Amino acid sequence: MTHNDGAHSENGGGEVKSIVCSSAGNCTAVGEFTNPFTYPQAFTMSSVNGVWSRARPTTFANGVRNPSGESELLSVSCASAGNCVAIGYFRDTLDRDQAFITSSSSGAWTPAVPVVFTGGALLNSSSPVLKEISCSVGGCTVVGYATKAGKLTPFAISSTGETWGTPATWVLPNPATEATLNGFSCVSAGNCTALGTLYLPQSQYRAFAVTSTSGSWGPITMIPFPDNTLNSFAESELTGISCASAGNCSAVGYFANTAGDYLGFTVTSTGGDWSLARPESATHFPNAIHCTSTGDCTVVGQYRNVSGRTQPYTVTSTSGAWGSPEPVSFAAGVQNASPTAVLQNVSCSSIGSCTATGYFQNTDGANEAFTTTSVGGVWGPARPVLYATGSGTSRRPGYIRAVSCTSGGLCTVGGRFTLSSGNDEIFVMSSNEAPPATTTLPATTVPSSSTVAPTTTLAPPALDTVRALPPAPTPIVADNSIDTGETITVSFGGFTPFEFVQLVVASTPQVIGSGYANAQGVVTLTGNLPTNLTSGTHTLAVYAPGSGSGFTQPITVTALTLPTTGSARGDGGAQVALWVLLAGIGIAVVVTRRHNA
Repeated sequence: MTHNDGAHSENGGGEVKSIVCSSAGNCTAVGEFTNPFTYPQAFTMSSVNGVWSRARPTTFANGVRNPSGESELLSVSCASAGNCVAIGYFRDTLDRDQAFITSSSSGAWTPAVPVVFTGGALLNSSSPVLKEISCSVGGCTVVGYATKAGKLTPFAISSTGETWGTPATWVLPNPATEATLNGFSCVSAGNCTALGTLYLPQSQYRAFAVTSTSGSWGPITMIPFPDNTLNSFAESELTGISCASAGNCSAVGYFANTAGDYLGFTVTSTGGDWSLARPESATHFPNAIHCTSTGDCTVVGQYRNVSGRTQPYTVTSTSGAWGSPEPVSFAAGVQNASPTAVLQNVSCSSIGSCTATGYFQNTDGANEAFTTTSVGGVWGPARPVLYATGSGTSRRPGYIRAVSCTSGGLCTVGGRFTLSSGNDEIFVMSSNEAPPATTTLPATTVPSSSTVAPTTTLAPPALDTVRALPPAPTPIVADNSIDTGETITVSFGGFTPFEFVQLVVASTPQVIGSGYANAQGVVTLTGNLPTNLTSGTHTLAVYAPGSGSGFTQPITVTALTLPTTGSARGDGGAQVALWVLLAGIGIAVVVTRRHNA
């Protein structure tokens, strides 16, 4: 859509990151849009009785934020309609990433406040990151992580009213050296369960959970598996959790079995005690879960069909008994001839009443967003999302990043889609709306000129997103001096099976390769280092847009003019060792680099 109010970049851009609905038609969405400097900037927007307000850029006190305006909101939670707290990060005047909190009262948002941690729990740590927030009457709980002594350290911090307490960090069980948090679920103030990944020596990693009762966090519990289930490294990871009541939760994830294959699993806690993990079949990989009551849960994900293609599925438990996985159906002529589709999120308003969201590859080879809804436990077909563009509606490439359902089955989703111009646009949509509404932004005082980032056929992550990715614990490329024009082919493992992965180079992010991980989480990517890069330091990143996981490494680029006879370095087929450590998996990878003649 056209923006003429001065707040938004002429090229559009942005994305909804999180949505929460307190009641039917009363929702709050947060995320980031592209400002006239072409940097991401945080925004909030709300609906009252189904009518959405204009998106509102988040404000900061003078002298706090970098002049570029870089900021992003990642998660929001509301204790009641119009009374919400959102968390994110911004770039300060010293060019550092800093965590911040902003809140609304009766729909009016306060200026963003940088987080100041007290009590010494996170002293000498670098750039604490707030990951998710959950609020209820009585207070909020936030989980995140910080880097202390070069190690990732998870923490939680809670508020009573408007007063935030001291961050709580957890003692890691031996021989774990660091840990990350992947998500959490709260049923009331102070009653939460967080899940994450413990990193052990020899590149091992283990799924763990930790529970708070009345604000007091217990010890870390590693998820138990039946004997002779895990491989020799005991590799496992949790990816989603939902709690129906205090200490009564269900979670999903994946693990490596004794044959080295990756399988999905579900696991349940009762009164805070975790049962043995329940492996899924060899072809099913769960991504998200929502429980409406103890034992009544819905899981969504993807499976490998008989043709070897990735397709979405749902599976439901009733009173603790799991049913059979059900594939999601698409109308004829909607999917690509070599179909790929994934379900990423699910929200349920009651038992058997849920909406799940994901993406599929259309006949043009582009990824489109879709929804599927169950009524009375019966799932309907996949529905590609329609967008209001100009005078009509159309299907466009896009992704749904968040979904929230309330009583009565009303659900709201948000994300981004791509206009015919190639620019991205933010959207929100409720199940009683067709088509989704794109956002507009209020006027702000900004310079009249802007610098437009180079256009690519694949939407790259925002620069702030790349900057937020953790450094690779071991080098991505052993030789970090690379010439422009080189072709790099990378094969590595460690991603969620079948997820979409991008090979990115920044300062201004450019996607130079992309592909899908296979059932073992291994992906092969090829790309040319762009010839428009200037000599100097840049960032190489591998990034999965669906899960937000990835890692980075600084590289030194030489802008090279090549003779027509071949490579300036001589042997254009030189091999360099690439070591990957993502989601705790460290494997040796060979990268082929050659110059284009």
